[in-house]
Amino acid sequence: MTSYFILYILSPFANQLWDSITDKQRKLLLFSLGGIMLYFGWLGHVSTIHDGRDIITFLFIYYLGKLLREKMPLFKNRTIIMTYSAVIICIFVGACLKNSFPFASFIIRLICFGYNSPGLIIIASSFFLCFATMRPFHNKWINYSATSVFPVYLLHENYVTYPLMQNMIHNDLGNCAMLVLFCFLSTALLLALMSFDKLCSIFYMPLVNRTEMVISKCIKK
Repeated sequence: MTSYFILYILSPFANQLWDSITDKQRKLLLFSLGGIMLYFGWLGHVSTIHDGRDIITFLFIYYLGKLLREKMPLFKNRTIIMTYSAVIICIFVGACLKNSFPFASFIIRLICFGYNSPGLIIIASSFFLCFATMRPFHNKWINYSATSVFPVYLLHENYVTYPLMQNMIHNDLGNCAMLVLFCFLSTALLLALMSFDKLCSIFYMPLVNRTEMVISKCIKK
């Protein structure tokens, strides 16, 4: 989350840099960030950029998303779906081979499981393109609810609630009754946190919008 907020603060400058360079320079910038992320983070396990939870990886993902959006007309739905499916099949095969072929399973998990692994980035890119290239879909209730997905993540992914949920998942879902109860409680928790976020947004969104406006004006000056 620290890297996410750092990216949020730096995004106006990152956007200005992206808009001020040529298409070739954009690709070189993306290649440089990706090379640093893969060599030092994914293979080298350098502590400052290890496991993909760092500002270098976040900048790479941010710029990759911008490049994919610009080059979107070049992608075909069939190619996107085939690419996504191929990596998913590799992950499934790796899980199945865990006991019989541990080395092959290790290689697949290395390529596909890490936050900054090539396989996961390919999956994320394919997933993004699947929705970005599909026919426009608008539903006011889905769009209204979707704005609270990230706050729900922030509210439940913490040192207080996460250990309780993790313990329930690993230890208490062995029978159908507990599984149904967990699904019910998860849905109730989701709705409660979304309602809480909608209430809080009345107070914090004006502050966020005002802060973003001030930062944008400072950059332009």
